[in-house]
Amino acid sequence: MASLSFDPNGQPTSTTNTDIVDPVTAKTITRDYSGFTQLSLDFAATEARSAPSTSARMASLRSYSNGTTKPLNQIRLATVASPDNLTLLSGNVYSANGASGVTVTGFAQSNGLGSIHYDSLRVLSGSENRNADP
Repeated sequence: MASLSFDPNGQPTSTTNTDIVDPVTAKTITRDYSGFTQLSLDFAATEARSAPSTSARMASLRSYSNGTTKPLNQIRLATVASPDNLTLLSGNVYSANGASGVTVTGFAQSNGLGSIHYDSLRVLSGSENRNADP
């Protein structure tokens, strides 16, 4: 371990560069203390610790320089006045038509649309439908 000494102006009195050899790679790491300075104040190194945190779900947010945030990934939803009148297409797909009414689109919990729960999403794998792992 290196020992450093400083004069009353905070400048090092001697610069002792020390080498560390990595035992795994045998590469040498040189520590250069020549640019270090020290204020004439007492200090003490403390151990950094973090408090344990509770579990949480990840929120994908976009953060702007003005402090505002917006969701990063959103699933677009749509609804019609008469869903029973949608046209059924191949592959379990539906299409709006004149009888089903005007299509209203938006994101969950906007424009009168419902909500999406993370544990109710489905993953399509070929012709197989299965619940996604939350």
